[in-house]
Amino acid sequence: METGIAYALAAALCWGTSPVLVKRGLRHSNISAAVLLQSVGAVAVLVLIMPFGEVQLLMPWTAAGLFVAVGLVGSFLGRTFALKGIDEVGASKAQSIVNSAPLLTAVYAIVLLGETATPLILIGVFLIVTGLLIITRGNPNDQDRRPFRLKAFLNPLLAIVFFGFGPILKKVAMLAGGTPVPGSLITHVTGLALIMSFGQVLRINWREGIWLTGDSYFFLLLSGFFQGVGSVFTYLAVAHAPAIIVAPIWNVQPLITFSLARLLLQGDEAVTLKDGLAAVLVVAGVFFLFQSRG
Repeated sequence: METGIAYALAAALCWGTSPVLVKRGLRHSNISAAVLLQSVGAVAVLVLIMPFGEVQLLMPWTAAGLFVAVGLVGSFLGRTFALKGIDEVGASKAQSIVNSAPLLTAVYAIVLLGETATPLILIGVFLIVTGLLIITRGNPNDQDRRPFRLKAFLNPLLAIVFFGFGPILKKVAMLAGGTPVPGSLITHVTGLALIMSFGQVLRINWREGIWLTGDSYFFLLLSGFFQGVGSVFTYLAVAHAPAIIVAPIWNVQPLITFSLARLLLQGDEAVTLKDGLAAVLVVAGVFFLFQSRG
């Protein structure tokens, strides 16, 4: 159990670092270049680490199909509906909804995998989600002023349906005989293929071309490296611990992104009491999940 939690924390660190690198790379590039190079970087790092360690290249077709499904559900459908939600209801509202995905993962894990929801697990999941909702609410003075339309919230709600289901597919894929590195490679190749084929759905206009200068290559490819390695850690996490425990832990990545952005990008935002409260809640949530390992 402890091993699975450690892998989940490592995944959160990797996935929380990646957006900071993307933001740095976007200083001298467009979004099309960022999406493409990040995806290529993720595939490249997985190919590079493939020869190291004991890697089982052959796997059951069921497991391979599940890895493809993870790429479809997480890398494409979840991201598509999240971006559509941001476009329709604003970043703050949409991201707050999307960050509640661990709650739905817990429900899926109980219903579909038969995992046990102890009081400590439920408390931990609740604290983590509450902390993430607080840190992503944004500044009240900067809130999107668009009128409330219930129909517009369908897209972010669909995003959490897919994002919440991703960890379940990962768990089932590992139980079906899959292995982390080849599985992550299949997942990211699937995501890359879908993005290249249906990029317009993700608000990516390939016709505008790809432009980037200076050190953007380095930062965008490095963001992809962190994405790929983080993906491996998530598969390792579900292989060693229940999804209901590790999925909320690797979803603390927004807290890491906020912290690193303010530390490394020298932004104008100051650390507020709200940020401190969010951090305390997330850490407390991880503590409760860790205590539930017995």
